[in-house]
Amino acid sequence: RFYDGSVQTLSLSELRSCEQQCRQVVTLLEREARMALLQGSSGPAIDDLLSAIKALQHDVCCLTGAIRNYTEVSKR
Repeated sequence: RFYDGSVQTLSLSELRSCEQQCRQVVTLLEREARMALLQGSSGPAIDDLLSAIKALQHDVCCLTGAIRNYTEVSKR
């Protein structure tokens, strides 16, 4: 929906749902990365996975901050 341009506006509940789902994905990816490292996996694939996790964590933090800012402004 986002990439094809069909989303004009999002509700706060949709943003919070997106945030929660992204956090769940981060948790699952972190678990998979830990398991792979414990099993001795290494190399570019693991490095790419860890990099993707870090990038997604950053994006989630940005989304969380945007939601917080929005709710603070809308309370005024």
